[in-house]
Amino acid sequence: MEDSRKNPEKLLQKIKEETLKEKSGRLKIFLGAAAGVGKTYAMLKSASALLKEGEDIVIGYIETHDRVDTREILPPDIEYIPLKLIEHKGVILKELDIDAILERNPHIVIVDELAHSNAPGSRNNKRYQDVLELLNAGIDVYTALNIQHIESLNDIVEQIVDTKVIETVPDQMIEIADEVVLIDLPSEELIERLHEGKIYPPGQIQASLNNFFRKGNLTALRELALRKTAQKVDQQVLEYRQDKFIDAVWASGDKLLLVLEYGYSTEKIVRSSKNVYDKGFSQWFVGYVESSEFESKSIREKQKMLDLIDLAKQLGATPIQLIGINPAVAIATAVEEQSISTVVLAQYKLPLYYKLFGKSLAEELLELVPNLSVHLITDDATPSESYYRAKRKTELNYTKLAKKMAFFVSIFSIFGLMMYFLRNMLDKENIIMLYLLAIILSNYSRGKISAVIAAFAASFSYDFFVTPPYFSFVPGNFQALDSLLIMTALGISFSIVTGNLRYKVSKLRKWQQQNEWLNKINEEFAAAMITEQLLELIPQCFIKIFHAKYMLLLPREDEELELKSGNQLSGFDPVIADWVFTNNQRAGLNTDTFSLSNLMYIPISKARSLCVIVVKPEREGEFFLPDMQKLFDNFSRYLAISLERIYFTHVAIHTKVALAKQEK
Repeated sequence: MEDSRKNPEKLLQKIKEETLKEKSGRLKIFLGAAAGVGKTYAMLKSASALLKEGEDIVIGYIETHDRVDTREILPPDIEYIPLKLIEHKGVILKELDIDAILERNPHIVIVDELAHSNAPGSRNNKRYQDVLELLNAGIDVYTALNIQHIESLNDIVEQIVDTKVIETVPDQMIEIADEVVLIDLPSEELIERLHEGKIYPPGQIQASLNNFFRKGNLTALRELALRKTAQKVDQQVLEYRQDKFIDAVWASGDKLLLVLEYGYSTEKIVRSSKNVYDKGFSQWFVGYVESSEFESKSIREKQKMLDLIDLAKQLGATPIQLIGINPAVAIATAVEEQSISTVVLAQYKLPLYYKLFGKSLAEELLELVPNLSVHLITDDATPSESYYRAKRKTELNYTKLAKKMAFFVSIFSIFGLMMYFLRNMLDKENIIMLYLLAIILSNYSRGKISAVIAAFAASFSYDFFVTPPYFSFVPGNFQALDSLLIMTALGISFSIVTGNLRYKVSKLRKWQQQNEWLNKINEEFAAAMITEQLLELIPQCFIKIFHAKYMLLLPREDEELELKSGNQLSGFDPVIADWVFTNNQRAGLNTDTFSLSNLMYIPISKARSLCVIVVKPEREGEFFLPDMQKLFDNFSRYLAISLERIYFTHVAIHTKVALAKQEK
């Protein structure tokens, strides 16, 4: 039943989406289970029909694989856009020429092999990014894709065909497609086509039959293709209901959280989580527990986690912060704040020690949130007991351990000697309390291993200096053993508590400093009346906060970008800067567009592009951490608001002056 009372928020969202759709081109994907099912043939057949109807359609890239039937259906009068020649290691490679297509500006362009990886030196790393750029320019794109190249199915396909598929496209391409045409062919017919030499040359037929083209493989891949197409149909039905404001049936409101664990999580758990999300969740979050342990990791180790976050973002996840020493508490807090119903964790083999004396993360989490649904995903690449052994070896620094032992032996030798002279003036209970206080003070901010060493040193000191006979160790002294156990337990407990407090205080102090800085920069930006005043504030931001060198490029009246703040950076490319300004999209370092650049190009924009900031981070690993990126995004937003305000203020002043002159 259609509701006559439209929800204003849904109506506004619908208008925005329709506006974007009108500006963007339409994407049609011909999807198949394997090579040779007829995707390119069906695409060219459709192109022939459109050409006869008078449509402006061109071929940007086509791959016939020398198949007779595919070559024969190529329209003889269709226009080909010349390919771009790129030299790589002495070899000339042919790639899609995006600029030539944009200049030609056809209504429809055929771009075959969607999962193709572009040659090094190309603008984009992947062809699907070329397609997105064409769509953003308002050009319709017809393309072909095999099911094994979809990112979220990568691990499933590897299990089926026993081969890792390297070239993948994000699921987003299927989701944004206006039409997905399934080209289906029974496994028997496909194998028969292979025997007839219609797919591969005779020399490759037997190898294909023994590997990828086994009947079981093809049947499983065909099932995946059918499922993915069915998911697309479900998505289109849901979009129709939303367009028509039909609220009788909606997607589940449940939210999903994927928790990545350092040392355990791999790409497999991200893709598997995407498949869980596709089963009806309304929102998908991804995050890792930000703790002092993570912050102590090397930049390379942090980058591995950030790569997984980027993969999840490509598949549609929203990053979320999970902060705390105790992972279960940090996750439980996020679950409550975001009303998350299901959490995805990696399932891995725990060593015997943890099974006997500890609890898994899932068990701790369920104790805190009993009604939570925990989804465990087994990952063959996750470490087992051997990982823990290796981890303990790498974490145990014998030099540091020896220094700690020497430090605490010295401290408690001196302290024990003091207690020896005071033994007749103080009760033993008071002396023990003083020892406990000494453990706490000497171990402040030193960690759990230090707490254990301090407790042992204090216990032996107590036995040696305070317990008769003095200046000797008494075997079997149960009082000393009790003291040792009490001191050890207290030392470790205090170390854990103070560790939690120190980290939380450190995080709060960092957030407070960042918030104070953001408020200050927002006030200063708001007070700026001209662009020059704004530019004077920017250098300190990059020096003190972002620890990066930068260039700020503003457009002149002729739309040419001009350096207005910062210094010329080595490796700067004005072509990339112009592209970023025009397309309002990041490029360069840590992106898949112009990825060979050593600089990151960032557009500053609101309704339109206002300027481009080129950044060269001094500490790449830190600059790309979520905290710093969030801070930079806020800075960019404040800068964009101020630039827009100054621009419209100047327009208003000039307009007022012009009107005053006309009145005279």
